[in-house]
Amino acid sequence: MYLKSGIKIIILSLFIFLLGGLFTVTQAASNQLTLPQIYTSSAFDVTFNSASVRGRIRPGGIAPTTYWIEWGVTKALGRTTQKVSDPRLDSFTFTQTLTNLNPETRYYFRAVGENQFGRDAGNITSFSTRKFNDKINFSRNRGRTQCNDDFDNDGDGLIDLRDPGCENSADNSERTNFGFVDPRPTYPPPAVITKPAAVLNATTAVLGGQSFVNTSTATDVWFEWGDSPTALNNTTRRQRNGFLPTFDFSDTLYVLRPNVIYYYRAVANNIYGIAKGDIQTFTTAVFVPPAVNQSTKKRTVNKSATPSPIIPPIQADKKEVAIIKEVKNRSLPNGTATAVSARGGDVIDFNIAVKNTGTAPLTDLVVKDSVPTALEFLNSSRGSLYSNADNGITWIISSLQPNENVNLSFSARTKKLTSNALISTQASVRENSRKIESNKALVILNAPTAAPAVAEKNTESNRDKEVATAFTALGEMFYRQP
Repeated sequence: MYLKSGIKIIILSLFIFLLGGLFTVTQAASNQLTLPQIYTSSAFDVTFNSASVRGRIRPGGIAPTTYWIEWGVTKALGRTTQKVSDPRLDSFTFTQTLTNLNPETRYYFRAVGENQFGRDAGNITSFSTRKFNDKINFSRNRGRTQCNDDFDNDGDGLIDLRDPGCENSADNSERTNFGFVDPRPTYPPPAVITKPAAVLNATTAVLGGQSFVNTSTATDVWFEWGDSPTALNNTTRRQRNGFLPTFDFSDTLYVLRPNVIYYYRAVANNIYGIAKGDIQTFTTAVFVPPAVNQSTKKRTVNKSATPSPIIPPIQADKKEVAIIKEVKNRSLPNGTATAVSARGGDVIDFNIAVKNTGTAPLTDLVVKDSVPTALEFLNSSRGSLYSNADNGITWIISSLQPNENVNLSFSARTKKLTSNALISTQASVRENSRKIESNKALVILNAPTAAPAVAEKNTESNRDKEVATAFTALGEMFYRQP
């Protein structure tokens, strides 16, 4: 009898232990979900026709996270702001502005965010716009007057000493110690330097610059230029740095005036601010007309003979070839034409453009490229030869006429990633004994920081079912004991 009771006690203890383990495993799986967590903050800077609203995001361990604001005049909302993709993995606060609002109207809004594993939304909150031309001083009066200006500077409904930010006599900002604080001021703006220009001829020059970013933030770069240091009214196209901490960039200016001093500087801009490099100068070359060869030898003129026509000297044809390489992430488009980021399993497309920039036909051009070891070769354009031994790809261009170009391409898939890496690739073309290399095309490999633990959310109902099933099985085992 005592033996049977002891066995039952042991089995009951085992049942309790296993049941507690099941709760632990279920809770751990729940904590590893990769959905972002979204929180709605209060509105601020509210005028009669606009307002700024905030949300806070805890990314789900995978980037990027796309966020936006849903809003409207009822809790059904119905309108959305522009969606923004952000690569940060740490929690951050974002701000968006609602415009074209009606005076003295209540508006409802909530923050929304999603990544590749799903979407989450914060609670719906509201604010009311002000009267038309109502006194607005929240932006201009922030500073020493906030705790004594009879105004709700941070939009929380509390004014001056009633606001938690003004609870101490030394405080001068209602925003202190209250609500979400925008983390962006903790990150410095990008830095940029202007590099010397390369003057190609009387009408063409190449500008250079380099940007530096302290955080993984997409940054736009370009150049401002003109013929006066106080009037840099011209800008080049904007390029995206592809989330690189250091990014070398360049652009070419055409149709310049000969023998003129030009001024220029590099510019970088992201969500944390704008930076402008030092102004530098270059001088275009002097235009030199083509030389005409005239013989200085004294000739005897036969007046009775018919004069011979003047035949211009024959200039030799010039053989020149250019090669440009571009890259594109087909699975997750991002970055620039020469730099993209990628995850494991993404398909990357490489394009190589070869052009005859001379005046003579070119024959038997050999174009070579190679597939990096972190990528798996998929396919290439017609006429190519792929070597498994060194992952090399070769094309033969039998003939290329002046000003004619040929586009070659190949595709590869990124292998499973265990760590972040930077891949730099470069193609080349050989014309007789000359070898010309292309620009570098970069692929930034981002290893996953957290893998999805489950295919779908473990809801409370799912957990209850699992616990009930375990309880039934263990209970039957317990009562079947003799």
